[in-house]
Amino acid sequence: MAVAPRGRRGKASTGRNEFYEEATLLGIKWMTVKQVSVYLQISVSKVYQMAQEGQIPCCRLGQQWRFDREEIDRWLMSRR
Repeated sequence: MAVAPRGRRGKASTGRNEFYEEATLLGIKWMTVKQVSVYLQISVSKVYQMAQEGQIPCCRLGQQWRFDREEIDRWLMSRR
């Protein structure tokens, strides 16, 4: 029997939040930094770095970054 890894507070971590994030990504148009990091399977800090350096298509609304999922998909396809 496999034992689930322990989370921050000692509770078993099931990864439900990550699964929920991944399952909902396909149905949304604008993604947050966290959603892009899950979608691209890279760290949040890397997404911030790429956004600030103009390496990834995005826009800034006040202090928040937003990413158009369709633009991210096109950007990924162009980098093949």
